[in-house]
Amino acid sequence: MKILSRNTDRRKSILVIVVISVSVLLLIGAVLFVLEKNRITNFFTDPFYTSEQEKTENATKDDPTFDNKDNLTPTEGVDGNKTTDQIPLSTDMSVALDSIQQTATTVTSKATVTNPATNGVCSFTFRKDGARPVARTVEVSNEKCEVSIPLQEFEMIGTWNLDMRYFANDTQVATTGTVDIK
Repeated sequence: MKILSRNTDRRKSILVIVVISVSVLLLIGAVLFVLEKNRITNFFTDPFYTSEQEKTENATKDDPTFDNKDNLTPTEGVDGNKTTDQIPLSTDMSVALDSIQQTATTVTSKATVTNPATNGVCSFTFRKDGARPVARTVEVSNEKCEVSIPLQEFEMIGTWNLDMRYFANDTQVATTGTVDIK
């Protein structure tokens, strides 16, 4: 009887150890899934950039509107060989941000351009230290510019700075804002 009892106790001990091990592994997997889903870690997605050179190389490769001087040079309404620093500010036009907001799946920004030219474009560039810039260029429609960007393009949570510019006739007007990505 004692031999049978020892084998049963041993089997129970092994079973308890296996159940505890599987439970711990499932718990670790669930925690990693939640951290990854909330973009707190990046074990299974694109890595965060570790160097300024790597960030610039990847941003240039992935985003044709990004250049090494952190200036957006749109293709319409402005000389394509100039950076934003070289384009004069307009005294005839103005731009104002109407809204910047995040939903469950997108970041949307709307702006109003006063006295827009017929060939102008709006440029929205979101930046955060350590992350690849997110940029869009859109045409003006009835003095309004609007972009809607998928949330997954924003690599990190936290406050992102928006640089919004309207370009036309080789001039520009600009405004800024912020949005908290959660």
